[in-house]
Amino acid sequence: MARGDHIYVSRGLYTHHGIDAGDDTAIHFTGEPGSKRNAVIARSSMGDFLQGAECKVRPYGKRDDVGTTMARANLNLGRRPIT
Repeated sequence: MARGDHIYVSRGLYTHHGIDAGDDTAIHFTGEPGSKRNAVIARSSMGDFLQGAECKVRPYGKRDDVGTTMARANLNLGRRPIT
């Protein structure tokens, strides 16, 4: 795992995705699973993101550079999903 990687964990019925921020944190949607009501993009500790699950990295053949990925992730902090 490295800074800017698209990471995810299995939660049984769904997978939860985020971006590895490279400092033992992840940028991801928080809130109640299955509900957009309280969802917001936030930075959380990797432990909170993983919740004991195994972290996996989503492979891409071609992707944006790390700087672009991190700039986009940081720009979206605090945003709520479009409903």
